[in-house]
Amino acid sequence: MMLRSESRALRVLIVDHQEAIAETLAMIVKGNGHSACIAHSAEQATGIFPEFRPEVVISDVMLPGMDGVQFAAWLKDRDPNCAVLLISGHPDTSELCNQLDTPRPRFSRSRFTRANF
Repeated sequence: MMLRSESRALRVLIVDHQEAIAETLAMIVKGNGHSACIAHSAEQATGIFPEFRPEVVISDVMLPGMDGVQFAAWLKDRDPNCAVLLISGHPDTSELCNQLDTPRPRFSRSRFTRANF
């Protein structure tokens, strides 16, 4: 995964309840010259958001409590310019993703394996 901005570093909020995944994503983001902040739940992320003001959010779809789709909707109400990337290791999250209320959502289905991650 490459996140590049020609002019400046981006602030990226990573939301995943699995600590190893969140830490790995943060290492990738920071390794590409951006700043990263981790939350292990959507509820925790809502508390981090006002101060950190991320430009990009990478969130698991399947989170305990508020799920990633609900969190994406919460984010878009507060900052419509924040880019949101929803990820999941679960094979079928289409029902949750169908709840997204966006004019033209863009989905990219990829099966991540150890070899291509």
